[in-house]
Amino acid sequence: MDVLLNDIATHFNTTSDTIELLPIQHGIKHKQNVYRLKIKDNNYILKFYEISQPVTQSGFTPREIEQFTLTTLHNNGCQVPQVIWELSQHNALLLEWCGDQTLDDLAQGVKTPNLSTILQNSLNSLCQIELVFEKYSDKFTPYIFEYDYNSNLKRILEQGKKTISYLTHLNKKEMSTSAKSRLEMLWETLSNLLIDSKPTLGTLDYQARNIVINDDMSFFIDFGSVGLDWQERRVIQYINSVGANYEEGNFVSMLDKELVEYWVNWRVQDKIDINPEEFTSRVDGHHLLYYLSIIHRLLEVVARPDEQDNRILLESWGDAGIRFKRAINIICETKLSYNSCVVQLREIISELHQNA
Repeated sequence: MDVLLNDIATHFNTTSDTIELLPIQHGIKHKQNVYRLKIKDNNYILKFYEISQPVTQSGFTPREIEQFTLTTLHNNGCQVPQVIWELSQHNALLLEWCGDQTLDDLAQGVKTPNLSTILQNSLNSLCQIELVFEKYSDKFTPYIFEYDYNSNLKRILEQGKKTISYLTHLNKKEMSTSAKSRLEMLWETLSNLLIDSKPTLGTLDYQARNIVINDDMSFFIDFGSVGLDWQERRVIQYINSVGANYEEGNFVSMLDKELVEYWVNWRVQDKIDINPEEFTSRVDGHHLLYYLSIIHRLLEVVARPDEQDNRILLESWGDAGIRFKRAINIICETKLSYNSCVVQLREIISELHQNA
């Protein structure tokens, strides 16, 4: 670390004793690979990368992927931190300081009167980022992390279906043959709705902690992996707070029907071949699936609490029972579209929950 700080001091024509390295909080814990760097009156982000090996077929590392992505997005007017300096010998980047409060912090904290404006700004920024990814898709191709996004979505859909079956088991009342057939039909319709849509190029690390808020402006961070995924999934996980490592943290869904329509209208403007209702329905469907996947994960944790990953998750999330109730309530109370299939699935889960 001393060698690194001396290199930074030389770069800024100062001495190492003028540099202060401060931890960055994520809830009650410190983020391990990212620091706030203070040089006199200026703040920067110093980000280290644990992986130094190539992760793409073209041979790029996460640091190289993030450097190219941030530079391209920033040069095209997107709200992302500027790359100040590449410290390749230390496998690190020095980035522009954008603020110390994330959307996750806001969701887990006190009520924010201008949250609606912040969320709209976040969605506007996300759309701008997607447009840049689309415009420069050829240049991004060598930096794409290859993974089977279709198989991943099918796996999550299968988990969601099993989770509803478990909720039926908790209900202690056998579903009738007609009810089972109806559920199968609805789930097949949901699966087709989500799988048949087109994925887009963008980041593969999307969560509310990766949106930094500064004076109502939204800055997107963490672009160490990029690839194809559904933009509706990105919207859902960016605008839903998990609240990990917060005292009394819990899930918070910040999306409502008006906000979804706002994003969809922005997303489909000037595109006459796109049906806005299909976009809205897919956002609603991904929201439902996201919280079913959370419940599935909670059930795994409770069933095998001694496994290392599950112990870590319990430490991060806290009381699994409280988390379970919140996830169920969000599923039952959320209405993001008028899609009949998604509405009926939410109603079925609500009935199962009430009768459990």
